[in-house]
Amino acid sequence: MNQNDSESWIATPTSSAPPSYFSDTESFNDAASFVSDTSTLAAPFNRLGLSSSSLVHLRPPSVLSTPSVTREFSVIRYHFTPTSPVSNSLTLVPPPDMPDTVPRFHIVVTPNVLNPLSQITTVYRGETQFGQWVGSLDMGISMFSSRVRMHKKLTGISMVLTKRGSRTNAIWTWKPLSSEVNNGLPWEWDYRHASAVCRSSNADSTLLATFIPARVVQVNEHGEETPLPALQVTLAGQKFFEDILISLLAIERRRVIPTTDQQTIFN
Repeated sequence: MNQNDSESWIATPTSSAPPSYFSDTESFNDAASFVSDTSTLAAPFNRLGLSSSSLVHLRPPSVLSTPSVTREFSVIRYHFTPTSPVSNSLTLVPPPDMPDTVPRFHIVVTPNVLNPLSQITTVYRGETQFGQWVGSLDMGISMFSSRVRMHKKLTGISMVLTKRGSRTNAIWTWKPLSSEVNNGLPWEWDYRHASAVCRSSNADSTLLATFIPARVVQVNEHGEETPLPALQVTLAGQKFFEDILISLLAIERRRVIPTTDQQTIFN
C-alpha cells in the first residue's frame, strides 16, 4: 500500500501535489493495544476520476521523522516550553544551534474523564498532539493505583518505580517496561542535589540525562515563564530518550504530590 492509499483525503478545487509527510497509522487504545486511526477515503474519489493530487489531508501533519542526533552533539539541552494558553501542555524544544529545531516531544495533561481528580499525562513525538503516541501516565487522587502505559504494556507505576530516601531528597529507580530498552537494566534519578542526575545501573554507571528544574519561576512581559526547566540528554540517553522522559515525568508528579499526616490520599 502506498502513502496515498493509507491517508485520509478529500477533494478540493486545487490540483496541487499532496504534502510529503506521513500520517500516524497507529494509536493506543484503552485495551493497551495498537489500532489503526486512519480510514482510506481516496478510493471513492478515485472512482469519480479524481487523483490524489487534488486531495487535502483531514488532519494536521505529524512530524516527518525523529530529529537526528550526530556525534558532534555529545550532550543536548532541551527546554520544557509552554505551548498552550491554558497551561496544560509543554513541548521539549532543542537548542537553536541544532540542525533540526523541531520540538522533540509534545506533553499534554488532561483530566481522566471518569475520575477528574486523576490527571493523564500523555507524550507525543513532535510539536503537537497529532504526532505519534509515545506513552501516558494516569496519576492523582484515586482508589486505583497510578498507571503507566508504554511499549504496548499497561502496568502500575509502583511496579517500575521505587525510591530510597525522602520524597524530595531521594534516589528514584525506574525499571523499563521493555527488555529492549537499556538492555532491560534500570536507571536511577538522583535528586539529592540541585539538579537531578540520571545514570544507568550498569557497571559504568553511564550518565544518561540531567534535569535542571526552574527553582524560581518568573513571568515576563509576554506572559512566559522564565527560566524554563531543562533536560540535558547524553548520546547514550538519546537511544531511549522517550523512556527517560516518561520516568522523569512520573517522578516529578510523585515528588510534588502532597500527603496528609494521617493518610496518603494520593496514589
